[in-house]
Amino acid sequence: MPIRFRFVTGLLAIVLASAGLLLAGAPGGVRAQFATATPTAPAPTLGPTDYLATIDAQQRRIESLEATIAAQAMTLSAAKLPTIDPALLPPIAADTPTPVPAGDGCVQHIIEAGDTVYALAQRYGVGWQDVLQINGIDETTILQIGDVLIIPVGDCVPSTPPPSAMPEAPAPTLAVTPTAEALGAPTSTPFSLAQNLPTFTPTPTAITIRIVINKVVDWGNVNTEAVEIANQGDVLNLQGWTLSNQAGETFLFPELRFSTGSVIRIFSRRGINTPAALYWGRDAAAWSAGDTLTLADSTGQVRATFQIAAAPSPAG
Repeated sequence: MPIRFRFVTGLLAIVLASAGLLLAGAPGGVRAQFATATPTAPAPTLGPTDYLATIDAQQRRIESLEATIAAQAMTLSAAKLPTIDPALLPPIAADTPTPVPAGDGCVQHIIEAGDTVYALAQRYGVGWQDVLQINGIDETTILQIGDVLIIPVGDCVPSTPPPSAMPEAPAPTLAVTPTAEALGAPTSTPFSLAQNLPTFTPTPTAITIRIVINKVVDWGNVNTEAVEIANQGDVLNLQGWTLSNQAGETFLFPELRFSTGSVIRIFSRRGINTPAALYWGRDAAAWSAGDTLTLADSTGQVRATFQIAAAPSPAG
């Protein structure tokens, strides 16, 4: 084969290869083979129906999972799980403290954080004024945690008043005596200044005393008769006060703090004193028709009088 022909043939093979054709030599001559590219499938186009079908499929899958979870829960509930004996559990403290009943029919409540007289009265179904009166306190009294309050439920007649009802001791009188050092250097005075200076005593604050006798209940019956007095003035101590009839028979008040707005009844019969009730200890009635009652303070000054009507006593 001439060199020129082989050169042309080779050049043609190169051109055909660049065009995507393959040349293969064969015994009978030159054979051309074309190489074609593999077609690529176009990307699918999703329509609204395809989206709905996908959502439905996901919903069915979620429902299947929920059914599986419910079946597993039923299996667990049917299984017998281990339990703990309640007797082995520690006791649980109650939110509301149990009131302590006393032998005299009263309830003694121990003050806790957040307690108020008004809230306790609502809890036990009594009047808040009655709680103040039977404990000998008023609206200005500050309750301390641990204090004991008497709750006047039912036929409450406390044998001893609680610590909060005890009358307050009078404030001591302060005496101020200057010392020799406070007087400065000694002078030619022929007597000792430190020994002859007067003692300074503060003047007590004046209080308003306004005690009234409201009524005499069921007079003539020693078992039920009582005198009711009320304090319309300042707080005071009734120790040393007296209540007497026309015959000169006298009841002597014990030490008792009489709060503003409080009411006290003095019964003629025997009994145990409380902040709201005092007992004379008599075996016979102290009051009769037309009798005049006289209430005097510890100095003997008359503070109130009351005359019983001549008509039969109304019970109440």
